[in-house]
Amino acid sequence: MEAPWQVSLQGRGQHFCGGCLIDNRWVLTAGHCMSDVPLDELTLVFGKVKQSYDSPNEQRRSAARIIVTNNLPEPTYPYKHEGYSQENGLPNDIALIELDKPVAPSAYVQAIDILALGEYTTGNCEITGWGITAWGTPADHLQRSSMGLMEHRSCQDWWSQRGQNIFPYHVCIGNSYTTACNGDSGGPLVCRDSYGAWKLTGLTSWGDPRCYVGYPNVYTRPAYFSDWINNNMGRT
Repeated sequence: MEAPWQVSLQGRGQHFCGGCLIDNRWVLTAGHCMSDVPLDELTLVFGKVKQSYDSPNEQRRSAARIIVTNNLPEPTYPYKHEGYSQENGLPNDIALIELDKPVAPSAYVQAIDILALGEYTTGNCEITGWGITAWGTPADHLQRSSMGLMEHRSCQDWWSQRGQNIFPYHVCIGNSYTTACNGDSGGPLVCRDSYGAWKLTGLTSWGDPRCYVGYPNVYTRPAYFSDWINNNMGRT
């Protein structure tokens, strides 16, 4: 399995967003993915490769709880956020989903660690998802693409010229031949650390609504929300 931490979030049997398994009972995704989804209609599928085929390697779970970063007090830097909002720049676009029961780790289903603030990355990064392709239709087979990290100030300057906010907890990526698109939201950006291990570096948040190649994609960096994540997961 190319990305065993990849999750397909489905409503009424249809994929609508990605997610990332960070613990056998917890999934991270984008906050905007959870805006209009009733808890009892959400299914999380692990180990999936093709949307049109249900493999025996897949595991399905329901959601016991969805936690979005709304109505939270503003902590001090570097965990600064005011709560999830659909305002300019999608502030704090992150959500936690607790599963009704743990997944069973396998070659096809594995949790991934979060790249910590200040932790070194080689710059070898990838995104995965079932978003809309160049043909204008959602991907059936899980797509995978290499991406380069963009310097934060460059991304901030680029998007501010187009009226969009880039926050300290954003990480930007891009290349000249591919891009994330609708349906990829909430899915993982992973980068290799200094030991060669893949680490979760970002969650697909937003970009150009037309999915133009060459426009920077903006990701929420989970490391900035580590206190919020750990507290809600019951970690000390």
